[in-house]
Amino acid sequence: MNSMRSFKHRNFRILYPASTASNIGTWAQRVAQDWLVLQITGSGTYVGLVVGLQFLPALL
Repeated sequence: MNSMRSFKHRNFRILYPASTASNIGTWAQRVAQDWLVLQITGSGTYVGLVVGLQFLPALL
């Protein structure tokens, strides 16, 4: 099975970089949010709580 076969389809060639950019933005937001919580509270416990809450929807 050739994994590059998908790139022959125009829609996939559009979707792939758009999805990559979206994921980069999502992770940048999560890192920035965690950093902000750490700067405001100075507590690793609160950062851990925020990280847990960020991933809660994926678990449900």
